[in-house]
Amino acid sequence: MNKLIIAIVVLAAAGLMWVTLPTPEATALGCIRCVPGGETPPAWGMGSTCQASIDDAIANASALIPASCTTCLETPIEVTPCHLCGAYPDDPPSCTSANNWRADYKIKYRCEVNICQ
Repeated sequence: MNKLIIAIVVLAAAGLMWVTLPTPEATALGCIRCVPGGETPPAWGMGSTCQASIDDAIANASALIPASCTTCLETPIEVTPCHLCGAYPDDPPSCTSANNWRADYKIKYRCEVNICQ
C-alpha cells in the first residue's frame, strides 16, 4: 500500500511540474522586450518626386541603425521638409543639377532585448 501511495505522489508531482513549467516558445515570448534604442543622425535622400526623396531619406537613415539592434519600432522624423534641390545652400550640386527633390530624415528606434538571458 505504501509503494502505491509513493508512486501516486511521485506521478502527481511529475504531472504538476509538467503542467506548470512553461514551454520554450512561451518562455521566449515572455522574454523579448522592446526597449528604447536611440536616434540616428539626419540622413538625406533624393528622388524624382517628393515621395521618392522621402523614401530614400528614410531608407538611408534606417541604414544608420546599429547592426546590434534588432529593431522592433522605427519612427521617421522629418528634419528638412521635402523640397526641390537648390532651395537650401547645403543641397549637393548633383541633386541641384538633376533637378531632383530632397528630404532629410532621422529615425528614432527601439531594439528587441531578451531579458531572460
